Amino acid sequence: MNLKDDQPPASSSSIDNQELKSAVLFTLAYGAVFRHPITVAELCRFIPVPTPPAAVLARALEDLANQGVRRSGSYWTLDRDNESLHLRERRVSQSRLRWPTAIRAARLVGRLPFVQAVAVTGSQAANNADADSDIDLMIIAAPGRLWTARFFCKLLSRVARFDNCRVCPNYFVSSQALELPESQHNYYVAREIDQMKPATGAALVAEFRKANGWYRSFLPNAEPDGPPVTPARPSRRNQKRSAVSERVLFHIQFNLAARYVRRIYGVGSDALLAAFLPDQQISILGGYLQFIYTALTERLINAQNDQSWRDLFDKLLPANQIHAPEQEDREFRAWFQDTYVG
Repeated sequence: MNLKDDQPPASSSSIDNQELKSAVLFTLAYGAVFRHPITVAELCRFIPVPTPPAAVLARALEDLANQGVRRSGSYWTLDRDNESLHLRERRVSQSRLRWPTAIRAARLVGRLPFVQAVAVTGSQAANNADADSDIDLMIIAAPGRLWTARFFCKLLSRVARFDNCRVCPNYFVSSQALELPESQHNYYVAREIDQMKPATGAALVAEFRKANGWYRSFLPNAEPDGPPVTPARPSRRNQKRSAVSERVLFHIQFNLAARYVRRIYGVGSDALLAAFLPDQQISILGGYLQFIYTALTERLINAQNDQSWRDLFDKLLPANQIHAPEQEDREFRAWFQDTYVG
């Protein structure tokens, strides 16, 4: 889909004007949480309703001017100062400079044992990275060898630096278990799926998107998925040996992660039981989503205090997915303040 900044694509879908305004506010507020003003093309891509005709969207943006929405150059934002605009331009420039490093790091990870595909995610994929931001990666591993692949990926991330950037593999799925659990079905993860950039195994990354087609209910204007692929299967001769090594490496990594959780957050390892699975290791998003949820709520109340956006908000970030111990919440707040506010 090729979009111009001043002209979103036409759509035959009609939506209520108030629903459209709430969706526009939500999308701009989400960007503002990450100090990331957006263009009209990005608004059309990330708005959680079908893109309306150009004139309808332009009128909605004009109507929202008295609720804090403003334009500066090609960007739209809820921020009242220009600092986030300057930051966006600096991060776009920095992200472009970092892409060769990110692809080189991702392809090196792709050469590790039992890694079938690697995609760049996070701030780098969104072109919103600083010079010292982590290079976040999603890994698709061979069936029955996810924890072996994760062991090598984490070992590499501990010892290697790429132009002073740290590699952070944080999502692992097996090619026989590509669909993420329902606890991950929200706007934040949908954005991660839509923005990820394949570095190796592009066809398998496309299959991952197809297996998680639920993300289109949050982003109905996302690009179409590619054709399906058939994941590789391990040989029967190696299955027994791989099962033993997988169990050993799983328990080693689970215990290390549980120790880290207890030391940093002062809580038990129950949360890991839902995140550390035989064919998936997903991120524990409680504290992360808690901060996004709180920051978004504050910005939307400031922009539209009648809370007419609440129904849409609760659909995009379900409250039952958002829970974090007080200590974990403080840790994420400090990290967000340092990373996105400065």
